This record gives sequence, C-alpha cells and structure tokens, in this order.
Amino acid sequence: MSEEMVERVARALIDADSTMEGYHESHIEAKRKYACAAIKAMRDPTEEMIAAGRDANDEYASEVAPCSSFRALDSWRAMIDEALK
Repeated sequence: MSEEMVERVARALIDADSTMEGYHESHIEAKRKYACAAIKAMRDPTEEMIAAGRDANDEYASEVAPCSSFRALDSWRAMIDEALK
C-alpha cells in the first residue's frame, strides 16, 4: 500500500478527531487501518464523480489531444489501486 497516501489520510483523520492532539507515532499507527478502509471505500466512484471526470477529460481532450481516448472510471480505479499498493 502506498505509505505516502495512507499517511496523508491517517493525518487527516487525526486532524478531524478532536480527542487526539498532535501526530504522535502511536496516533498515526492507530489511524492507519481506518485510512486504508477510507481509501478502499473510494475505489468505486459515484456516478457524479465519473461524470465530472469525463467532463474534465472531454475539456482536456478537445484542447490538447483531440484523438485521445480516456475512461475516467478506469483512471480513477487505477489511481486508487496504486494508492493501496
């Protein structure tokens, strides 16, 4: 699993938890399993997220690479899968 992303999410969870102060290693370790679960939960985007990604790609493709083929869902899943390695 991508330690950088897990660490980032774990720190965000600590920031959101008003009962924890600071980034002690024990706090980060405690939140790592929750961070992994949160990242996994985002692997399958909502229809709205897919549409937004498709729209962003369509805008990009029309400006930069009109012949490119891009699937927002495949890219999203690939990025989440990479974060989970």
